Amino acid sequence: MFSPPLPTFVEPGPGNSSRWIHTVARLRYLAGLEPLYYFLVSTETPLLRLKQLVRTGSRNRKCPISQPVHENLIFITLQQLLIHELSIVARFVIILYESGLVRNGGLAFEPVPTMCVIRLLSYTHVVFFNIVVFIERYLATRFVCDYEGRRRLHIPIVINVSLLLFSIAYGYRVVWAQSNAYFWTGASLIPNTLAVFGFWRILKANERRLRRLNDHLNRQHYCEYSLSLRLQLKENIWSIRELRKCLIFTFAIFAVYALVIFLPPIILQSKDTRTTLEVLVAIGNLLMATAVPVIGCGICAMNERARQHLLPAVVYRRELEERRASIDEYFEILFTFWDEVVD
Repeated sequence: MFSPPLPTFVEPGPGNSSRWIHTVARLRYLAGLEPLYYFLVSTETPLLRLKQLVRTGSRNRKCPISQPVHENLIFITLQQLLIHELSIVARFVIILYESGLVRNGGLAFEPVPTMCVIRLLSYTHVVFFNIVVFIERYLATRFVCDYEGRRRLHIPIVINVSLLLFSIAYGYRVVWAQSNAYFWTGASLIPNTLAVFGFWRILKANERRLRRLNDHLNRQHYCEYSLSLRLQLKENIWSIRELRKCLIFTFAIFAVYALVIFLPPIILQSKDTRTTLEVLVAIGNLLMATAVPVIGCGICAMNERARQHLLPAVVYRRELEERRASIDEYFEILFTFWDEVVD
């Protein structure tokens, strides 16, 4: 299970050591194709900056009085956003050394390996986001009676710290050429599939309990009913339904991107195809820069309540104005029809 990585991206490091530097294009294999590489990097850079601006704008926007989800889930998501911000900065640093603007002893010399570890932190957080959200929603279902009243901050703290420590250990093992990232990428499909099935189970459990509360004639445990319990059950049902759709969509996009990134090194291992492989590595980096806009657009299309947090303020304000105009038009038609009937 800890098999060594593919030797394609192994680079000699300091002290006769080696580093596994993935998703970094080697210009020495792109002789004559430098303009194509610089075009891809010049396209990737503004996309990375755009991701930072969109995240900063959504983070600085004033939140409504009633939060759309529980604060524990918000704390888990905030760590995901922070790690992703760090990975963008790490990619900017890698571009400086990758393109030759800043020179050092090689790609296996600092700070490139550490930046690759930071990028792997973001990758690991994306892979396990489905699982940690399922754990939080399962605990919200398990302690539904007082989950809204008691903060239980130890839940997101334990989840975030555990995921962060695991991601750091995984990143160092991969970059220090001690573990096979391809194997673990395939192995991560198993717990993610179980988490999707787990979402369905806890959704049914919350729906059954809410039906039991709403059944005034056949309800046996009257002491169980409370307004906070009813509201928490409704929040669990809504959040699980929406999160399940968004997470399945996100993981599907991630799976497609992972195939584009991981398949070429497995297929193109000969020296004759090394130039093609490096071009595909640069294209893969550009593709990863488009992940957040693609996922954000998909979530906005599926979840109306997420638009006020993900869409730029100008776009969301324009959408609200169009809705108000259509509502006003509807009532004008209704008033005209009512006046005609009265007359």
